[in-house]
Amino acid sequence: MIVNAIDAVSDDSGWAGLGAVGSTITKLRPDFDSRLYGHRKFSDLVRSMPDRFELEERATGAGKSIFVRLAPRPAPARKRSTRARKAPA
Repeated sequence: MIVNAIDAVSDDSGWAGLGAVGSTITKLRPDFDSRLYGHRKFSDLVRSMPDRFELEERATGAGKSIFVRLAPRPAPARKRSTRARKAPA
């Protein structure tokens, strides 16, 4: 649900205002409440999943805003060859 909301409102670089993400979720699921997931605020819920979401505070004309994007996924580990190597001649 959070991923879909980020996709819906993010810019070309993948960042979305956290407020816009929360508003989008509320429109899609009016019964959504971060307290049902054990967090007082939506921002606390998103912060509780650092493996899924990256947050950034940015200074704006009116103070600070929080932006969120999907966390980059680590590259899959390369498999090591199990073949025996030949000894140098």
